[in-house]
Amino acid sequence: MSVSNNDLNVLNQSTLFYELKSEIVPPTSFDVNGHHYTKGYYLADGIYSDLVTFIKGWSCPTDKKMAKITRFQAAARKDVQRAFEVLQSRFHILKIPSRTVKVNKMSNVMRCCLILYNMIQKDNRFTLTPSDEKSSFS
Repeated sequence: MSVSNNDLNVLNQSTLFYELKSEIVPPTSFDVNGHHYTKGYYLADGIYSDLVTFIKGWSCPTDKKMAKITRFQAAARKDVQRAFEVLQSRFHILKIPSRTVKVNKMSNVMRCCLILYNMIQKDNRFTLTPSDEKSSFS
């Protein structure tokens, strides 16, 4: 049933979750504050499993630094959720369950929607408003 396909159920059924538990992760490399990291991470909240790649905020921060980190993490997670909601509202294919189980095909659909969205946004910046049309053609 589609209502039972919340993010935890989907994650538990995906190969990604199995790979994360097995510590098989896509190769990545980045530096933060002089520290080199070789594994990526996912921002998560308290309902997700305790995996090294899931970075969770503190439920009861004990100092100002922990509270600030938790606030920033929650804001970033909400930004990603809002961005995906915008994409879903514009592209119906992202609302329905995927017709493929191949990750690379799902990834290509997502990238395609992101590229199309960015093209639409760029194109909308150069459209004339009704007031511009009157002044430029009078």
